[in-house]
Amino acid sequence: MNKKAFKWIIGALAVAIFVPTVVFMLAQEHKKLGVNGIDQQEPQEIQMDEATKKELDAMMEQMENGTITQEELLEQLGVEGFDMDK
Repeated sequence: MNKKAFKWIIGALAVAIFVPTVVFMLAQEHKKLGVNGIDQQEPQEIQMDEATKKELDAMMEQMENGTITQEELLEQLGVEGFDMDK
């Protein structure tokens, strides 16, 4: 085996040992700090009056019926840079 191949093999083995060790150490540190990346905050309910709810429901129904597009709905609501498909 030539020296170049030997260096590649040693490097690959070092990375194969180093990366999982670092990931494990970071996971342990997060547990110690009480950080859990999996938990998500529950969505908060938006408080609005009945008139606003009815207006919003009517707009959503128009979009569902195809009267207006999603982009037009977002424009009417004054929302920029939001994608409802995600």
